[in-house]
Amino acid sequence: MDIPIWVWLLTGTAVVGLLIFDFFAHVRHSHEPTLREAAIWSGVYIGLGVLFGVLLIPLLGPDAAATYYASYITEKALSVDNLFVFLVIISTFNVPCRLQQRVLLFGIILALIVRSVFILLGRD
Repeated sequence: MDIPIWVWLLTGTAVVGLLIFDFFAHVRHSHEPTLREAAIWSGVYIGLGVLFGVLLIPLLGPDAAATYYASYITEKALSVDNLFVFLVIISTFNVPCRLQQRVLLFGIILALIVRSVFILLGRD
């Protein structure tokens, strides 16, 4: 399936924009999040992921949307081990609760960068 370059650029820009928003609007001020706050933010980001798949239907067709949703669900399932690794790191270094969101965000950004490098190195 050939995805137009503008879709990749738009997607990359949206991801970077969301990370910048998350850092400057949310994580910049260290605080201990409540369960309610975590649930709301999780719902917002999951909703954005679902909305992205819905937008793919008119843009690239139902096959592209189905491929996206299959990948999204797989990635969600595989992300559980990443959370375990972050939990081990955060608890090993005794990161205070108010700083854990920031550490987690930087860990996610680092993981995205490393994953992107490996994907680009593995291309034909």
